[in-house]
Amino acid sequence: MQYLPNPVEIDKNFDVQRYQKKNKIIFLGRIESVKRGWLFCEIAKRLPQYEFYVLGKTFREENRNKEIMAQYRNIKNLHFVGHVEGVQKANYLKDAKILVNTSIHEALPVSFLEALSYGTVLVSNRNPENLTAQFGIWVGDVLGDGFDKVDLYCNAIQKLMQNEKLRKKLSQKGVEYVKKVHNVDNFIQNLRTILHEEAEC
Repeated sequence: MQYLPNPVEIDKNFDVQRYQKKNKIIFLGRIESVKRGWLFCEIAKRLPQYEFYVLGKTFREENRNKEIMAQYRNIKNLHFVGHVEGVQKANYLKDAKILVNTSIHEALPVSFLEALSYGTVLVSNRNPENLTAQFGIWVGDVLGDGFDKVDLYCNAIQKLMQNEKLRKKLSQKGVEYVKKVHNVDNFIQNLRTILHEEAEC
């Protein structure tokens, strides 16, 4: 069976070793219950020294999710950007040092691969294909609403933000991994191989 990893468009002009990242931490995804965006907001409240950006909008249960998130609108270091794509999304990924994922369950999010392609390391309670543990910090399983585990995320973020040598090492490794495994050229070549094999069956 041919392994067919998700392809990611890689910015060949981006140099993670030279780019000056900012003290920004991002959440990238839909704002709905399964994503538990409220945990990201709780983290921002406890770490006022960093800037946190919510990139995404509500879809399902829109009124309920807006009501939950409304209580966090006055946190000074927490910014609700809304849906982003293209150059705008790429700029947030370039600038951010950390992507935080708080979903209660998740396969392999494309947001992980997009973040890693720009050297943005991961902090999450999910560890698909061991990516979080390899290129960031896996905080372990967090069940329920997660409010009792906010410190796990905060401690992981502080470890990465305060240890620039470690963060840069993981950042570089993440970029190299995506370039090697998830580049579009490999995807196309592997897909052609699969289609060719299927045609011969």
